[in-house]
Amino acid sequence: MEAAQSTSVGTVELLLELEGININSRDKQGRTALAHAISNSWADTFDTLLTADAISADYTTSEGLNYLSLAAQSGITEIIQSVLQLAQFDVNARDMYGRTALAYAVKSGSYDAVEALLEIEGVDIHCVDEQGTTLLMSAARSREVEIVSRFLGLGLGANINAKDENGQTALAHAMLWVSNDVVMALLGVEGIDYNCVDSRSRTPLMVAAEGGFTGIVDVLLELEEIKIDSRDGQGLTAMAYAVSNRRGSKNFEALLSVDSISADYTTSEGLTFLMLAADSGDARIVRSVLQLAQFDVNTRDIHGRTALAHATKSGSYDAVEALLEVEGVDVHCVDEWGTTLLMYASGFRGLATVNRLLGLGLGANINAMDTEGRTALFYAAERKYDIGNTLCALLEIEGIDVSVQDVKGRTALMVAIEERNKESAGLLWKAGG
Repeated sequence: MEAAQSTSVGTVELLLELEGININSRDKQGRTALAHAISNSWADTFDTLLTADAISADYTTSEGLNYLSLAAQSGITEIIQSVLQLAQFDVNARDMYGRTALAYAVKSGSYDAVEALLEIEGVDIHCVDEQGTTLLMSAARSREVEIVSRFLGLGLGANINAKDENGQTALAHAMLWVSNDVVMALLGVEGIDYNCVDSRSRTPLMVAAEGGFTGIVDVLLELEEIKIDSRDGQGLTAMAYAVSNRRGSKNFEALLSVDSISADYTTSEGLTFLMLAADSGDARIVRSVLQLAQFDVNTRDIHGRTALAHATKSGSYDAVEALLEVEGVDVHCVDEWGTTLLMYASGFRGLATVNRLLGLGLGANINAMDTEGRTALFYAAERKYDIGNTLCALLEIEGIDVSVQDVKGRTALMVAIEERNKESAGLLWKAGG
């Protein structure tokens, strides 16, 4: 079986000559050597094994895949045709997930494999698996516009707005898999709902904005009845997604042509556009948002975090600096968990930010503890890739207490050891921790 999983036909031939070799052995997934050769697209190994084994229409793996489904999974037309010639299969047989051979061919992304199965009389093109996935949805995920167009030509566009168990249509799947060509093909279907929402109440425009898919956002914004102000389950709009996306500056600019930034807008967690911009870590977006509306820079979300806290948490020094430029910004803010800005900076790869905050005098409260009894030193000790820089900066602060214990009775040294941070542990040991 292991030989069948390799590309060594010679090894397979040698093993087949051994007396007592059991070619019908199965692995934990119920796959035989022949099954492995088929699903892994090794045509030569497949041909060799056929000299000693036979294709049976009754064989299935532990997941219910027959040889035809395995061949379809390979995406190799020649193997599919060979399997079809060697046994009489029910082309619409389903595995334990409700998938047919045609569904696997679509999933493989091979147009020729799909075409080979479409030639079979009685093949079901309307099959839906256990997750509610249609062939058109699967084709959209494959990013193969040729397969999508083939199915649309077969009339599958009549049910274009069908949803899977996650509330996602074929269009939503195309969005998630970033295929402009497939999106364009689907948008051309009469009756398509491009304002449809998934189980999280996200529209295609939100998904595109969240993913930073600039070309798709541009296409959607050209649609006459596109809804730009819809909110998802978290109260986020397409603009909110674009603002909070580190890769969303172009989408942000595109959405500004049809939407606006309001200082009154908040998500269900109390995040303003300024906080969302701070989350992105993009200083350009932060500064743009500040220019577009009059924000209270010290407004807090439902967890007590300000925009500056969000910027610090993002790990972006530039975003932090953009907010520090705002007159009256509170650098002593503490959230509901007792987390200070210095703690956030120490825990999110922010050495430059740590030094900036220390320069503002935040080291005077270096031993402040959050609700779990952790100081900024603990946050630095927990980091796996600190290489000691932040820790060194904190240890140089006059009055720092390395013996502080959290609510679990651990010191920062113990935390570093638990996290297997050898360098941090060494520094804390030398400091008397």
